[in-house]
Amino acid sequence: AALLAPGAPAPRGGCDGRARRAALAQLGAPLGLLAAAGLFYLLSLNLTAGEFLDWGWRYPFLVAPALHLVALFARLRCLPEGGDARAAGPAPARVRETLRLQGRNLFIAVLAALASHALLHLATVFPLAWAGLDPARQAAGFLPVLAAGAALAALGVLASAWLAGRFGRRPFLLLLASLAALASGALPMLMEAGSMGQGGFALLACGLLGLSYGQVAPAVAAIFPPRYRYTGSILAFDLAWMVGAGLAPLAALALSIHFGLAYAGLCLLAGALLSLAALSLDRPLELRD
Repeated sequence: AALLAPGAPAPRGGCDGRARRAALAQLGAPLGLLAAAGLFYLLSLNLTAGEFLDWGWRYPFLVAPALHLVALFARLRCLPEGGDARAAGPAPARVRETLRLQGRNLFIAVLAALASHALLHLATVFPLAWAGLDPARQAAGFLPVLAAGAALAALGVLASAWLAGRFGRRPFLLLLASLAALASGALPMLMEAGSMGQGGFALLACGLLGLSYGQVAPAVAAIFPPRYRYTGSILAFDLAWMVGAGLAPLAALALSIHFGLAYAGLCLLAGALLSLAALSLDRPLELRD
C-alpha cells in the first residue's frame, strides 16, 4: 500500500517511480516459482519415482524456513530506525473498522484483483496437475515449461512498470483483464493439443500474469483512502488469493475431469469479467494516473 502514496499524477510516456517500485515488489512471486520449479525438477532428475514420492518431495520445503528468515530480515530493514513502524505515519486502521466503513471498496478491490490471481494458479498449478493425469507423461516433465513461464512472468512484471507509466495503470489493467478473458477461450483448445499446446497455454498465461501482477497491488491500494489503504489492501489481496488462486485451480480441475476442459476456461473467464467490471467503475475506484 505504501507503494502508491497520494500525490501528483504519474507522468505519461515512461516508467514513473511508483510503477517501478510496485513492479519490483511483485517480483517475489515469479522468482519464487522459478526457484521452486527448478529445485523440484533437479530432484526429479536425480531420484527414482519411488524415492521422490517417499521422501524427495519434502526437501524443497526445508528451504522455506531459510527463505522466511531472509524475508523477515528484509522487512525489518524496511522499518524506520528503532523498529517502530508507527514512526512512519499514522497507525493502520483496524480490521473491524475497515470492514464496517470500507466494505464497498473492499468488495471492489477483491474483484479488481481476481483476474491476476486466477491467472496465477491457472497458469501454473492447473497445467501441472492436468499433465500429471496423463499416464503417458509425468508431471515432472512439465516443470521446465513452468520454470520458463516463471521467467517470462518476471520479465512481464518488469515490463509492466514502463507500460503502466506509458498508458496509465487503469487502462493497462483493463486491457490485460480483457486479454485474460480471451485467453479463457484458448484454454481448452491448447490444453487438448498435447504437450506443445499445454506448454503454449502456460507460457501465454504466465506472460499475461506478469504484466497484470506487476501493477495490481498499487491499483488495489488506490481504491482505499489513505487511512484504510494498508489494512484494506491486505484484506483484499488475501480474499482475492483465497478465491482466485486457491479455489480456481481446484474448481478448474474438477470441472475438466467431469465435464471437459471448456468448463475450466469458465473459471478464468469469470475472474476476468469480474475484474473488468470492478476496474470499469469510476467511483469509488481511484485509479487516476
